[in-house]
Amino acid sequence: MRTINTHYSPSTLEAAIAHLRASETAHLEALKRATLGDASALFAADIIMYGVAQRSLMLIDGFTAMVEQSNYVCGVPLLRLQLDNIMRFHSLWLVSDPQIVLEALLKDTPFNKLKSQDGKPLTDAYLHEQLSQLHPWVSEVYKRTSGFVHLSTPGILSGVTHVGDASNRTIQMYIGSKAGRKWSDSDKKEAVDAFIAATDALLHLFVSWAVTKERGAQQRMKEQDSSSEGNRAK
Repeated sequence: MRTINTHYSPSTLEAAIAHLRASETAHLEALKRATLGDASALFAADIIMYGVAQRSLMLIDGFTAMVEQSNYVCGVPLLRLQLDNIMRFHSLWLVSDPQIVLEALLKDTPFNKLKSQDGKPLTDAYLHEQLSQLHPWVSEVYKRTSGFVHLSTPGILSGVTHVGDASNRTIQMYIGSKAGRKWSDSDKKEAVDAFIAATDALLHLFVSWAVTKERGAQQRMKEQDSSSEGNRAK
């Protein structure tokens, strides 16, 4: 893929896979902090966060297995799904009320029927453009991985193992579950690094939500204290 530079890139493919799998702990810690952030009060964003976190962990499990099996046709689309997790959870900061996002998800309402605070439909294009303002690498990875979701060049050429030159106009294709184009170790490493970056971005949003809840609780306590002092003064 060779599309991004992550802030943390383990030196070997094996270390990168292990690092990605170990992120379950970070998921659970972020969820715990958010849950306890406002006296365990439950908000629409919390419900969405729990679902996104579980989906993220299952995607990581599937993606790392596909990397180890060298199945890039199945593995790369899972990176696209992790981007979808980030884009949709980030939409909570784009809409006027997170409740409308939860209702849309529960009712299977198409996301592009929802609108942002500035009146823009929440299309995938809009969502990844907005997220790219925080993480510039997102749009490029989004574009490259989307080609694996629908049948396109990566799928059509997945069985090709050799293409001849102008003097030898031949093409070799091998079809079978263990055949086809090989996923090189360097490309695997790039894909895992991209998945690590995506997961880190998602965890950052989880923590951002936890901080939002904590600050809301602190502000409410200050207002209650001020109100109590005012009543005592009377």
